[in-house]
Amino acid sequence: MIVLPPPGTLLQSLMQMMATWLQLTLTKTSALDLGKDGIRVNSVHPGSVNTPLTVNLKRGFGQIPLDRAAEPTEISQLIVYLASDESTFASGGSFVLDGGETAGNNLRDDK
Repeated sequence: MIVLPPPGTLLQSLMQMMATWLQLTLTKTSALDLGKDGIRVNSVHPGSVNTPLTVNLKRGFGQIPLDRAAEPTEISQLIVYLASDESTFASGGSFVLDGGETAGNNLRDDK
């Protein structure tokens, strides 16, 4: 017997996977196409970030090895680096800033 998730959940998951695939593919194909013109293309994929919109969210960090959300400056520092002349050989990269969350299953009891 196959048990399906509640209505909308499967569709949301499929849409999220497609959007992620599109971002990664667009980053790589754009880097290939525009590299000959000296244009570098990278993408940044932050995980949970402390912002005014997320300040009241109730969330656990049991799946994040660093056990916290990122600060906005931690994300912006990477973006400044990628936009600078110090990263002239970085192109076609997808940079994940999620405290190690996507490195693997790290579920543990939140304390």
